[in-house]
Amino acid sequence: MARETHSFRTTESEEAFLMEETERTNTNISTVIRQLIRNAMEEEEREDQIERFKAELGKLEKISLLIAKNAIYEKHIVLANYGELVKDNQRQIEKMKNKAKKLTKEEMEAI
Repeated sequence: MARETHSFRTTESEEAFLMEETERTNTNISTVIRQLIRNAMEEEEREDQIERFKAELGKLEKISLLIAKNAIYEKHIVLANYGELVKDNQRQIEKMKNKAKKLTKEEMEAI
């Protein structure tokens, strides 16, 4: 891997920052600059991941809304069907209710 030497001009505050970091980390200026570059690259990767997560969350939100709409639609269909059944079979409905009450009572007594 070929390495190139780069140089650049710094302001006084940038130079002071580099010197402070060099002393704080007990390394040389090249190491400090490499670490700053690595940090910037990692931050860029994190931003990319955040954008991907946001896109996935958007898809999940759309799916959730569709599921909720579907559930509401199904609820209305069931209620409409129940209404028709009640009209057609009032006696059957009463028998079913009584059986359910009896079974519930038996279960509660068993407990």
